[in-house]
Amino acid sequence: MRLVPGGWLSWLWRVALGVVAAMVVLVTSAPALPGTESLTAVPATGAHTIGGGSAPVGPGRSVAVTGGDRVLDPGTVAAVEGLLAARSAAVANGDTGAMDRLVDPSAPEDFRRRQRLLVDGWATLPAGTYEEELARPALDLAPPSLVAGAPPGARVIVVEVVRRQRFVDYDPTDNATSTYLTLVDRTGGGGWTVLGDEALRAVGVVGERYLWELFGVRSVATDRVLVIGTSGGAELRRLASEVERAIVRFDAVWGRPWWGRVVVLNPGDVTELEALLDPTVDVSKFVAFTTLRVDRTEGWEVTAPRLVIQRERFGRRSADSRVRVLVHEMAHVATVADSGPMTPLWVHEGLASWVEAGRPVDDGGDFGGFPGSHEFRTGSRDRIAAVYAEARDDMATLAGTAGPDAPIEFFDRLGAVRIAAGTLDHHVGRIVDELLGS
Repeated sequence: MRLVPGGWLSWLWRVALGVVAAMVVLVTSAPALPGTESLTAVPATGAHTIGGGSAPVGPGRSVAVTGGDRVLDPGTVAAVEGLLAARSAAVANGDTGAMDRLVDPSAPEDFRRRQRLLVDGWATLPAGTYEEELARPALDLAPPSLVAGAPPGARVIVVEVVRRQRFVDYDPTDNATSTYLTLVDRTGGGGWTVLGDEALRAVGVVGERYLWELFGVRSVATDRVLVIGTSGGAELRRLASEVERAIVRFDAVWGRPWWGRVVVLNPGDVTELEALLDPTVDVSKFVAFTTLRVDRTEGWEVTAPRLVIQRERFGRRSADSRVRVLVHEMAHVATVADSGPMTPLWVHEGLASWVEAGRPVDDGGDFGGFPGSHEFRTGSRDRIAAVYAEARDDMATLAGTAGPDAPIEFFDRLGAVRIAAGTLDHHVGRIVDELLGS
């Protein structure tokens, strides 16, 4: 198919470039290992795919989308910011009626339902903050077909909206995600309403959604754990207790300061999990996921992670095996803030699997031949399990040759590399040489 400059494909290509540069969403996971109770590697945006291929794009992109004609004018920016402020206030105040009035009358019923759930669900959860803001640069991402189909006299735009949400007792920073809202001004007078959030799905751009805006939820809160799920209260309480046990076990092995609290999402089944993550990998192969989202609005800022449970596989494991899976995830939760653009997936998963295994030391192994990111997400369960074991063994070898804390130091040094000349492999090799004194 020929690319026609200025046509639909040209627009799609420019938008795709902008989205790829957007917020990096990494998913780390623990795979479901057949016949194995000790390893818990399963990728996902939450599915231990810290870098997982299943995650929607996130906030704050450095957009290379289009020319100046797509930059919103100051008047439109001010009007859209007013709309988003009103939406934020509706959520914060639990005002479903106010949110309804901001949704266009012709919006799909599913979208209207999700906006009500967003408000009602948030009202049932522990204290937190919620804010929507227009991403910068403020661009109109509307595809030509959407603009062409607008009613006479109306103006339609699609904007990236960054949603910042934080549970004050459980999140060290905001959990920042992006959604892509279609807005319509039917009279041309600046009276914008929201028409939907699906306009860019056809080109693979899907915003993230909260569990509580998709389904009715319950929550259980302990001193260090907030569990939000769609199953019964007894199950959520059991899960919260297991996460508490995992934190105790993790702290005994980790031995370093970290935030020490976590938000856990427990969708009821694979269908709900897929609705939440919108994955591009088979989530049925995994047990749990930890999301790593990077806000590129200013530099490289890792936002508050979420631990997501694949309930069906998780529930089949023994109680001790479930705690082991959660220890693996705690390693992700504790280290995501120290990661950076030069931290490959094998380092994320290798460190987590090494911690889960009790920080083993191997002074006779070979360090190298690191697995590629795709190997953690594709192939049979046996092969995925073997890749996690390879990454774990690399960390054990590093601990045996450069000192028991060398894997953590390795992770920290790689994560500290932000803007620097050289490839990922160059920085991995350089830091390994430094640790080994070679």
